[in-house]
Amino acid sequence: MAAYCSWRVCNTKFILCLVIAIYCTSFVATQNVNFSYDSFENTDLILLDDAENILDYLELNVENVSFAFGVGRILYPEKVQFQDVKSKTFASFSTFFTFSVNASSSTLTGDGLAFIIVANNTSPPGNFNGGGLGLLSEVTNGNCSNHVFAVEIDTFQNLVYNDPSNSHVGVDINSLNSTATYNFCSSCYPSYFVNRGIFGVWIDYSANTETLSVAVQPYTGNASTPPHAQIVVHNFTLLNVLEDDGQMYVGFSGATGELFEHHYIYSWRFSTSGLPN
Repeated sequence: MAAYCSWRVCNTKFILCLVIAIYCTSFVATQNVNFSYDSFENTDLILLDDAENILDYLELNVENVSFAFGVGRILYPEKVQFQDVKSKTFASFSTFFTFSVNASSSTLTGDGLAFIIVANNTSPPGNFNGGGLGLLSEVTNGNCSNHVFAVEIDTFQNLVYNDPSNSHVGVDINSLNSTATYNFCSSCYPSYFVNRGIFGVWIDYSANTETLSVAVQPYTGNASTPPHAQIVVHNFTLLNVLEDDGQMYVGFSGATGELFEHHYIYSWRFSTSGLPN
């Protein structure tokens, strides 16, 4: 009898342990993320300041009372893990989005929009409109504590940030003085990006090679195959922008100065890879 009870107890414990093991295995979470928005109807994204959801697309800078000096920010609602702190492994990431910039003026417009990786899901402090693109100001520009990464689509030449033209793409690391730029046009009026239809942007970062590539071209409806990269930045590590826990918010920012333009986002996909479970 005693042996029988002992067997029953052991058998029960074994089954219990097996159930717990299966349960825990089923809920192993991955640190990598993958999301896609083909449209933005009933979106769960965080919309700050001038940003609004209009039908099935997003607008970063809706016309306000003054029609100028506006800031808009759109963020994915959850933080993204860009580094596994325990193993010190960095994530690779890939994103694609479509946008357009429209304005009533046929000559001067400004200031642009950017894909961003930032530390906070709140409105930017201070006056970051105009050339600050809703990210930084002349006072905060260049500080290592900014924790800001951006790929900017710039439509106004701000000499204070060494902009090469009013029609360039730039890679920003804690500073609006871009570490790499690609100039689409030296003297286009309005900007090359304004009133010229929808553009597609492909941004890919390899943590293994520490290489960032950016491609921008008029969108033809094919999002799967990026064109030849127009900007390549070597020896860039995410460590320069990440918070200590390796978690950041991803999204978009846009701003206007004295001159007004609309910044529209039509679709967006984003994914990370390379982090352990």
